[in-house]
Amino acid sequence: MEEMTNLSGLLESVLNIDFIRAVMSNPRGKEGIIKVKIRPLEKRGELYFQLESFTKTQAFHENLKADRAREKILEYMGEFRQMQIETRGGRVHGSCQQKGKSDSKAQEKKV
Repeated sequence: MEEMTNLSGLLESVLNIDFIRAVMSNPRGKEGIIKVKIRPLEKRGELYFQLESFTKTQAFHENLKADRAREKILEYMGEFRQMQIETRGGRVHGSCQQKGKSDSKAQEKKV
């Protein structure tokens, strides 16, 4: 539970105008969604986050505000083993080998 709280806090701090992209990959199951890409999107002057989820044959898109995007990403993370986040300030790579146990490494971006 603590890992999801940490991830929630991380997402809350990075889902802003400095967010560049994120990718969730290495799914736990063989069926269903195999990858999720997240990118910022400006729509009618407001910041949204587009979650593009892929199955073997289809892609689905959702445009969500930061709070809802964070909730959806946390839901998805239960089904994936790793996520890489890139912001203007650096990169974070998180892995979750067992459901509920996570590890993350941050790397500052050289400007």
